[in-house]
Amino acid sequence: MERYSAYKDSGVEWIGDIPSHWIINKFNREVYFQEGPGLRTFQFTEDGTKVICVTNITETGIEFDKLKKYISEEEYLKKYQHFTVQNGDYLLSSSGNSWGKVCEYKSDEKVILNTSTIRLNSLNPYKLDKRLIPHILNSNFVKIQLEILMTGSCQPNFGPSHLNQLLVPVPDYAEQQKIVEFLDDKTAKIDRLLQIKEKKIELLKEKRTSLINQVVTKGLDPNVEMKDSGVEWIGEIPKHWATIKLKYLCEIVYGISPPDTTYNYEGLGSILINGPVEYSKKDFGYTRSLKWTTDPKKFTSKGSLLFCLRGSTTGRMNITHADVSIGRGVCSLKSKESQWFMIYSMMMLRIHIQKQISGSTFPSVTKDDVDNYLICHPPLEEQNGIAKYLDIQTNEIDRLIKLEQKKIELLKEYRQSLISEVITGKIKVFEEVLGVN
Repeated sequence: MERYSAYKDSGVEWIGDIPSHWIINKFNREVYFQEGPGLRTFQFTEDGTKVICVTNITETGIEFDKLKKYISEEEYLKKYQHFTVQNGDYLLSSSGNSWGKVCEYKSDEKVILNTSTIRLNSLNPYKLDKRLIPHILNSNFVKIQLEILMTGSCQPNFGPSHLNQLLVPVPDYAEQQKIVEFLDDKTAKIDRLLQIKEKKIELLKEKRTSLINQVVTKGLDPNVEMKDSGVEWIGEIPKHWATIKLKYLCEIVYGISPPDTTYNYEGLGSILINGPVEYSKKDFGYTRSLKWTTDPKKFTSKGSLLFCLRGSTTGRMNITHADVSIGRGVCSLKSKESQWFMIYSMMMLRIHIQKQISGSTFPSVTKDDVDNYLICHPPLEEQNGIAKYLDIQTNEIDRLIKLEQKKIELLKEYRQSLISEVITGKIKVFEEVLGVN
């Protein structure tokens, strides 16, 4: 792409040179912004005026599916009318893992801001095309400035005082419009590609689950005679198979937590796995050595399957990376036959368990539950054959998922880089938009 004929130093390290006819200005001289009030939990009601929270702001728009909060109409009229979001405002999340996400509010429904949500619009729509605002906020140089200015080491957090310090390059109005048209077109195409990639990953994951479920409950022979298992989530099984309770198939160890005073992080004593904190981020991955105890109570060996017994992570599983001690939040399962056939079966059983506990205020399973969960029980030779087959097939699916994830990562990097190059004038775009090139 073509560059401008002349550049000048912007005077801002992370912006670099800008076209010689552009200016550098403070963000707050171009953009109006307002953060929401710090609403308290007791102020939320069952209905009334809807409140936009950080988690409602996504890169594709406002989503209320997962979280809906309201304040009473009376309180809205009395205190918070001036926090009403207007149709066409941009909304920016300013804290937590989703900080920096920005989208346009496209509705006439009355909503107000909550804390850590910021609404923005052009101060003078004849001077700054408001459509430029999200592209500015998605630029690398803005993210760098905010990262430098942000407070809160544990959780990213910024507000109007930080936006007041932002410096941004500003082209003339006609050029802004061409830049917006160019970036809207390019980013929309990239976003469509991202959606295709994400859909492909979703389908691959569904294929993985379907394959495992089919093979651990129906076997590898499509022509085998079937019978009813008598277990709803399993359905029919090969006629020569049986079902078996976990307590008869596995050595099950229920954890006991050592005294807190024996915990350490210097590697003294036995590795301690209390629950998901010591789990891998990857589902069904391997546990990590993060904590030790000098007074272990219960042990399990390397390769055991750990199962969370209570709380929001009930049913989450990991495989032990070493011989470890375990706390009361988990139990371990070691099959007396094929460990990996049991693990694959547990992947499917977990789906059934999670459906059962869905909606519970404090989800949990008991020792009696775990002992008596049923899975399929083919002959050992078939268990080994199924485990080997699934290892090969799931590794290939996982490889394809990683490939798509890498492509998504590269597309996102390209998207942000393109926006930054255009917004700072490193790329001259308007001839292309006009069809001159």
